[in-house]
Amino acid sequence: MMAIVAFRPATANLWPTALLGGGFVALLTVGTWNLLNYARVPGWPLYVVLVDTASHVVCGLLSGAALARWLPPSRRGD
Repeated sequence: MMAIVAFRPATANLWPTALLGGGFVALLTVGTWNLLNYARVPGWPLYVVLVDTASHVVCGLLSGAALARWLPPSRRGD
C-alpha cells in the first residue's frame, strides 16, 4: 500500500487514481513474480499464473480503495 502512496499523483479526483494505482502496482509486482516462475520452474501451470495474478490485482484494487477512503483530506489534494 505504501507503493500506491509513493506513486499517486496529487489530484483532486482520488478514487480512480487510487484504484488503478493499486491494481497496477499489484499487476507489476505479482505479475512479474508469477511470470518469472512460469518461465523458470519446470511444470509451473499457466492457470496458477493467471489466477494468482488476478487475485492479487483485486487485492491491489481494494487497497487503493482503502487508501482513497481513509487517507486524510490534507493528503488527498481536496
